[in-house]
Amino acid sequence: MKGRIKMYQAIKGFGFIMAEDNEDYFFHVSQVKSIDSPEQGLVVEFEPASNEKGLYATDVVIQKTSGGKFIALGNVRLKASNIKDYGISAEERCYQKVYKWRYEDGTSRMERFLGTVYIKYDDTGEWFEISKKRYESIAAGSEKYYHVMKANKGDIIGRYYSQYWGANSNMNEAEDIMAPYDGIFDLNDEKYGWKLTKRNSKAERGDVKQTTEEYLYITTYQGDNYVFYESQANFNIYDKLSEIDELLLG
Repeated sequence: MKGRIKMYQAIKGFGFIMAEDNEDYFFHVSQVKSIDSPEQGLVVEFEPASNEKGLYATDVVIQKTSGGKFIALGNVRLKASNIKDYGISAEERCYQKVYKWRYEDGTSRMERFLGTVYIKYDDTGEWFEISKKRYESIAAGSEKYYHVMKANKGDIIGRYYSQYWGANSNMNEAEDIMAPYDGIFDLNDEKYGWKLTKRNSKAERGDVKQTTEEYLYITTYQGDNYVFYESQANFNIYDKLSEIDELLLG
């Protein structure tokens, strides 16, 4: 059977092997048949056995061929011998539509006379990840959330009001907040200062979705955790899983 050394205490001369059957096998250094010393992360072959105390390994042979190899995951490169655990899992993720607004002049004679301007919202086809709480609230019909907006640098994305702003105050007391860069802005952030007053600026049921997305996860012996979502990774997570299997287990 094949596996990797999950833990080894050189002083005491024993450790554990995480095998390809996902079980941990105890081993003693006296059972290591290679001239190489056991080290955490090394690939080994062994004979599985068991007794009243549990699973253990005999005739342990160290295969150092993969220890110094690296695996590339987009911009991340990991040493094979540092990988402690890995696999494919899935989780529910929630998203809200991203809109870009534009101004449109009123069409009636009175609107043209008054200079009335309406804000129109165009669907960009992009989605912004949100909390499950927000998703459930909007999906249930709540009107307490604003749209998520895509804006260019210099576009208005918020409004700062005087602390004395109210129904009878001068609207000129409000100052526009401009987008500092091209990007996506969650107008529900309090720093943008929007007041929940206009229906056409609020998210509706059709603006949210919930999906189940699979991802490749990797943890290392150094305590690092990596997650590569299928929709975001620039590689096929299933092909990469097979590559790791082949590299670590042969």
